[in-house]
Amino acid sequence: ALGTQAAQLDLTSIDTTATTNNGAVLSNLSNQTIVGTGVFDPFLTIQNNGEEHGFNTDFGPQAPLDAKRVAGQNSSKNGWTHSVLFSQLGLVDTNNDNVGDSLRFYLDINENNGANNELLSLDEFQIYKDNDNLADDLGDTTGLVYDWGTDTALLNYNLFKGSGNGVDLTVDVPISKLAAYSATDYLVLYTHFGMAGTDPDGKGKGNTQTAPNPGADSDAGFEEWAYHIATNTDVTDITDVTDVTDITDITDVTDVTDVTDVTDTTIPEPGTVSLLGAALLGAGLLAKRRRRRRL
Repeated sequence: ALGTQAAQLDLTSIDTTATTNNGAVLSNLSNQTIVGTGVFDPFLTIQNNGEEHGFNTDFGPQAPLDAKRVAGQNSSKNGWTHSVLFSQLGLVDTNNDNVGDSLRFYLDINENNGANNELLSLDEFQIYKDNDNLADDLGDTTGLVYDWGTDTALLNYNLFKGSGNGVDLTVDVPISKLAAYSATDYLVLYTHFGMAGTDPDGKGKGNTQTAPNPGADSDAGFEEWAYHIATNTDVTDITDVTDVTDITDITDVTDVTDVTDVTDTTIPEPGTVSLLGAALLGAGLLAKRRRRRRL
């Protein structure tokens, strides 16, 4: 089976926030973020009818499962499904304490309208780690880092409908909930959509009218995932810096509580600089006179 049906988090109304049973915070707050192919920069694109699931990788040219537009090896595809390192993701401060505490992912969905077809369920969300960029099966990764649990999120395409209008869902995953990983590990995100809109007898892609949420199956364009990119401004708290020998420019570091062993921070007084200059000038004149005497 692809997964199991579970409790439902209703995000079909705008400005809703919900938390899964393993701590992921889901929200669809009002936003005018410009999305769409060519603007929104996805690393995972998934598409199929009924149910759809997939994960990001550079394996190709045919992507595993329902992932689409993989860069792949020797492929001319656009690369809107591709590998990503954990180090490429920045941490966001969800507690407003100037400390990055969560990985953030953005989702742009594409569904039809009418007869509840604007609905879509997000049923599984898992993060794996791998030591290379060519995962072709989740069983070949080096381990599961995070699973948001047994909850299902019900989404509504009409909240931000239209090409390029708004992020449909933001998912914040606390790093305190993650298993051990390295910054040099590849992050593999696996997600599964449409289970709540398909036949609940486990056959999948069956009679959608008898599903828990008719119309919540996948039935249109691409579902696309992006992530919060690491930047210099993501460094919000430095508690101990040692053996720093030369610092020429630091900006946007909000809190430095202890800096030790900085080897040279002395700035000469103006008078000292003047005396030093005069001494050097005098030494130069003296040397010049000695050279003349020799001539």
